[in-house]
Amino acid sequence: MRKIISPKKSIRSLKPYTAVNSFALIKKKPRQEPHKLDWNEATLPPSPRVFRAFKRYLSQPHHLNWYPDPECIALRRELARYTGRDESEILVTNGSDAALDLIARTYLDDDDEVIIAAPAYSHFTLFARSCDAMIKEVYYENPFKKEVDKIINAITPNTRMVYIINPNNPTGVLYTIDEVIAILKKAANAIVVVDEAYYEYTMRSATPLLSDFTNLIITRSFSKALSLAGARIGYIISHTENIKNLMRLHNIKSVNTLAQVAALAALQDTDYLYAYLDAVKKAKHYVHVELQRMGIEHVITPSNFILVKVKNPRHIEQELATQGVYVRDRSMVPQLNGYLRLNIGTPKQMKKVIEIFKKVIS
Repeated sequence: MRKIISPKKSIRSLKPYTAVNSFALIKKKPRQEPHKLDWNEATLPPSPRVFRAFKRYLSQPHHLNWYPDPECIALRRELARYTGRDESEILVTNGSDAALDLIARTYLDDDDEVIIAAPAYSHFTLFARSCDAMIKEVYYENPFKKEVDKIINAITPNTRMVYIINPNNPTGVLYTIDEVIAILKKAANAIVVVDEAYYEYTMRSATPLLSDFTNLIITRSFSKALSLAGARIGYIISHTENIKNLMRLHNIKSVNTLAQVAALAALQDTDYLYAYLDAVKKAKHYVHVELQRMGIEHVITPSNFILVKVKNPRHIEQELATQGVYVRDRSMVPQLNGYLRLNIGTPKQMKKVIEIFKKVIS
């Protein structure tokens, strides 16, 4: 038998990023209406403009036989308008996961100290560990109540990077601009990554700080409010020199053409976006009221998801799945034992979900 070659040292101790896989269960029940609420995706398809844009693009004589635009020129121009920043401050990536991976690989070296406001999106932790960085997770006494001083006090002269999600996944903690400024000032010699994957649900952004803080890097996604999780597209906003440094390692062919077409069309239909955001806001209020009536402990976040505390989360997760409602048990996350996470759809969708939830809980 041939010997299996081991991966490099920093990879050997890593456990693969895992997520619930509801796809197989959904395929087994083709006649059942699925309520896929386990990955914080949008619950509606993207704007009709996206599908019209696909049709126009694919009607051209040359399309998928050519490589994608390596500079994402049209999309970066539209993102500049959308974000209020210059095109030179924007780098488009194959999802915001690719953005976080690129940032880690560009800036982190062996034993570099990385501070993470935890619990947090675990994929970034995996990226940082793959670079042999030293992870320092900062937990609050109550995971739903921020203690920014704990982050600031954790920053040392050895800190190379600070990672915060705003608003946070999975707790929903939302940082103010002043709090982000305080972190940036204390970490003046480090990269501060602000993950704004859920930006559209709060419209609170650190982008106004880019002119004053060259150590700030912001990441965003089209996977949440813009309904393009399947297209895999995201972007980085930062100082022009940081973008140039990130470009040293960035694969310019990694953002596929159809993703660029879809993202451009989605950004050009903000009416559709704002209508969906309004629907999610109304649905969150409805779910909050219903859960209160049921006497169920829960956390309503500023994002598109909530956390519900139950006595037997794994059992409830499985029972909901049999009824076509797919949620995620977060009990394995430190400080979140007993919590189910589910993203919020439209009022119509959530009324059906609550009806099913009541039956399962009873």
